[in-house]
Amino acid sequence: MGKLPFAVSLLTILGLAAPALAQQGMFPGAMTWRYVRFADRTEVRVDNTWAAQAGGADRTGRVTVGTTSQTRPIQVHEGPAVVTAVATRGNTVLVAMVHAGARSFARLVLADIGPDGRLAAREAIDAPRRNDGDFAPASVVACPDPEGFTVLWQEPSARDPRSDVRTYMARIASDGSWLQRPAVVEVPWALAAIAHNGHGYHLALYFDTEAGVTRVCLVTLTAAGVPEQHPWWASAAGPTDEVQLAVRGDRVLAFYRGGPGGDRLLSADVTAVGQWGAEPGAARAQGEIRRDQEFALRQVGGGEPEIVRRSIAELR
Repeated sequence: MGKLPFAVSLLTILGLAAPALAQQGMFPGAMTWRYVRFADRTEVRVDNTWAAQAGGADRTGRVTVGTTSQTRPIQVHEGPAVVTAVATRGNTVLVAMVHAGARSFARLVLADIGPDGRLAAREAIDAPRRNDGDFAPASVVACPDPEGFTVLWQEPSARDPRSDVRTYMARIASDGSWLQRPAVVEVPWALAAIAHNGHGYHLALYFDTEAGVTRVCLVTLTAAGVPEQHPWWASAAGPTDEVQLAVRGDRVLAFYRGGPGGDRLLSADVTAVGQWGAEPGAARAQGEIRRDQEFALRQVGGGEPEIVRRSIAELR
């Protein structure tokens, strides 16, 4: 596929969050990543656990999802270790999972929140993709859209992961039918988060300027996933991580971990298209966010999203 001129490091191209790094053996032993999202006012919690196998075999994985109304979460995946993305729409939760092992796959699970606040999962859906043995999924993002959900996942080439990346875009309805079957789109940059902006998408990206220094960048996509401009800088350079996007009317807001020590929660209005190489305005400070805390955005009325912090201890 053709490439747009956006020089990035290997880690940036792969979008390597902690789960993907663990897949390369950088985190020995068992690891669990916990996520919190809101489906209207219902708090949804997702656990993605990886466990090492004896003899250096590929890691195994287990993904569970539940609400605060159920004492035991439901299991939506057990098998190879996966990287996940979570999105909600009404009372439906989407868990998107990708695996980059010998039998790579992209898989979607839809779960419904019942009147009692409990989740019930449907059968997993395997997303069709080219299985040519050279490209394998490494990262995934998802968001609700007016008719269902949009999912993008990224597959770097095993031969040349620094510059050869294949990105798929798919849309699935809340009933599990395909609105748009997976197709390759011209998005070679490291995925961070995505949001439907009413007519297309705002896509947040990671750009590494040097070791340990990252910028959040943005690009808008058409409804078909075509980039409408070169990405622009949306944050200052620093130890930046974990981007979430929120749409409020015609505005798009980005929330992310940043600051000199990476322990501040920052936000910025990223609605308007910016410029590559131009420093953005000062981010809005949203207080401390510790490494042992997760955060989620909850909409209350039509105002600014409420930031909900949860300690890892609360989520166990």
